Amino acid sequence: MALEGAARANIGIRIMIVTVVAVPLLFALSGLVIRYAAFASVSSDIGFAAYAQALCRWDCAWYVDISEKGYERFPIPNASNVGRWGFFPLYPLLVAAIRSVLPFPTILIATITSLALSYAACLVAWPLVGKNMRAYVLYCAFLLSGPFSFH
Repeated sequence: MALEGAARANIGIRIMIVTVVAVPLLFALSGLVIRYAAFASVSSDIGFAAYAQALCRWDCAWYVDISEKGYERFPIPNASNVGRWGFFPLYPLLVAAIRSVLPFPTILIATITSLALSYAACLVAWPLVGKNMRAYVLYCAFLLSGPFSFH
């Protein structure tokens, strides 16, 4: 009897682990498919690289530029006060490191890196939401498949 109870508890823990890992993965994939379908319905360009480029808005171009060219020397003669120096270097360094290993365009690597880091943020959030499955599912849904999850 004691062994059966321990086996049931072990199965329950395994199911919980699989659920915690699978929930954000499903939301990430569904969000990606939904956004790509919306992109493909209005764009003549096809492919994930074109999709990733279409998502590159606001600060994205700055981060891609930093990962490709680094930071400029300061001050820049005859230039405004705008520059790459205003952006934190961890993300561009991570993208540049991955780009040095993989032969893909920077924007594609940056998009995949963002997805992977968002997935990791969901996994880290599990204990932070008090192992409450409802809160965890909502957090993952809004982070990974919400309309603003890329902006």
